[in-house]
Amino acid sequence: MGFPQDDALVKQSFNKRNSIAIIAAPTGEGKTTTLYSVIDYLNRPEINITTIEEPVEIRIPGLNQIEIDAKTTFSNSLRTVLRQDPDVILVRRNKG
Repeated sequence: MGFPQDDALVKQSFNKRNSIAIIAAPTGEGKTTTLYSVIDYLNRPEINITTIEEPVEIRIPGLNQIEIDAKTTFSNSLRTVLRQDPDVILVRRNKG
């Protein structure tokens, strides 16, 4: 995935405020595992985390996880989520 071998640097990258992290790699390279690991690392009661996923692959207690279906769009879901003032938003689409 191209992460540095320095754990402190990786943690610093995902603890920034007002930032965007884009995870992109070929199939089978660990994108989903990386995303869920970061969300699990950030998951604390005082942090409002919402995910918009197609599909939700792993249910994590304490998160607001929205699964996209044929009647729902990412843009409508994101608009609704932003009204709830989340601290962290994960948008994950499985293009299969």
